[in-house]
Amino acid sequence: MTEQIETNGHSVKSPNKSESALTLLLASIKGQKTPSETDKKAVTATFKKAMGERAKLQAALDAFDAQADATAVQMVRCYGAKHLTVDGVRYVPTSRGTRVYYKRMSDSTDVVEL
Repeated sequence: MTEQIETNGHSVKSPNKSESALTLLLASIKGQKTPSETDKKAVTATFKKAMGERAKLQAALDAFDAQADATAVQMVRCYGAKHLTVDGVRYVPTSRGTRVYYKRMSDSTDVVEL
């Protein structure tokens, strides 16, 4: 089981699979003209706006997660560790660290709703 496998000594590389997207992008733009200062300012402004939007969305998601986690704690107090089926979707109570939440299950087993 721990024996070495003999190879021909050549590394097996297939194009586009072993190189990252960043490496491929940098290779594709190599030799092209440098963007103008106007282009740099425009793309920087667009990037800053996008990152600001991301921060707002992340804050909203964090607030939602806090509320959902508090609701999950109340659900476990009411139903214990039972699996729940809501609108045909099965949820399972779980935890990580001090956080208690419900995980959506996507199994293909048949669930009978009563």
